Amino acid sequence: MGAATAEARVHNNSGVNPLSRIMHVVPEAIFRSSESIHPADWREREGVMVAPSLNDADLAGFSINPIIDRNVPGIGNVKLHSIRKEVGRRSTDSTSRIHRLYTVELNGYEHAMEITDPANSKPDYVISSLPGWTEHIEGELRKRLQVNLALQFPSARIASIATNGVGKTGGRYRWRERDQHGLDAMGAQRVLLVRAVSGDLSVIGQGTSMGSVIDHRMGRANFDNDKTRPQIKINLAGQIWSSPAIMSPEQAKERMKTGRFLRNFGSGVTRELVTKTSPLAALDLGMAALLRYGFDVPDILPMTHQVDELRQGTELEEAGQVVEQAPTLVIAGEKDDLFDHEFMDALARRYDGHFRIVLIPGRGHEITMKADKNCRKTSSAAQFLVERALNGLTI
Repeated sequence: MGAATAEARVHNNSGVNPLSRIMHVVPEAIFRSSESIHPADWREREGVMVAPSLNDADLAGFSINPIIDRNVPGIGNVKLHSIRKEVGRRSTDSTSRIHRLYTVELNGYEHAMEITDPANSKPDYVISSLPGWTEHIEGELRKRLQVNLALQFPSARIASIATNGVGKTGGRYRWRERDQHGLDAMGAQRVLLVRAVSGDLSVIGQGTSMGSVIDHRMGRANFDNDKTRPQIKINLAGQIWSSPAIMSPEQAKERMKTGRFLRNFGSGVTRELVTKTSPLAALDLGMAALLRYGFDVPDILPMTHQVDELRQGTELEEAGQVVEQAPTLVIAGEKDDLFDHEFMDALARRYDGHFRIVLIPGRGHEITMKADKNCRKTSSAAQFLVERALNGLTI
């Protein structure tokens, strides 16, 4: 599948998810966002439309336009919606970074992206970060991940790309348009989006949970050598899969059953909050997850579609096609029920030197909720991968 075509495989979802059937009869207007209506006082700066809530003083200290490669086909309007200046949550974190929330139009569809550049220099490389299922790019937990990735990898541009249809800032889509926004399609689209904001810089792909599946699809589209289609490439040097939801088709159908997933994730969250988190930190995390997560009714449609596609799983050979060309680090909790040990161990055996697994003792999929701890674990393990991958070495 070529990246420039951004097309998806069409799966037969009949009978896979009861919510899928509901989408055929519920009025689509319920799940569609209204068209973006921008006040007349949106203004143009450096080729970017800037929201009226941002004054000129807010725009100081960074390059407003995030696009590096302006020749990527399909790239249209770029809009800057908001900025936030934050440091880390620990007392030792002192460097402030500017996190900018954009929409970047690709073939008429607006993709939400948060961009964070190094504090005092141009980036040496790019980390493209892809969220997990239900994870809003505007939500509190995702914002914390962005902050911590920027802290742990200070010389990188952090480019987070929202999942299609999820969140308040980017575009929505109708149920009948879902095949244009499947996992394969999103992977191909992200080649183009990442190319636009990375140019020739080396890229480390990072995906959390479902984001690791999209990251893999991005890699597969990137390394596709079908000469009959236009080829747009990113310099994908390596990958970091955090708590990946990459499983064999057989395991995906079983482990992604709604009851099993909710039961295991719920027990993991309880274990994390009760036994591994101080009361104040647990309260803070609960407030962030429950009150500032960002879930909204229009998210039901894409989430239903995405879980259907996750249940299709990934073939070992398809995963290997990317791992063989981009050294991959996997970080997961040893008790994570979505972690397919047999699948991952097979990749490690087959692609020795290109695939490494780091397990976090006593943790499950709920580790994805703790951005600071997750990022510290990612950083301590991934610095080795990043250093070697950027120099074309095995891990």
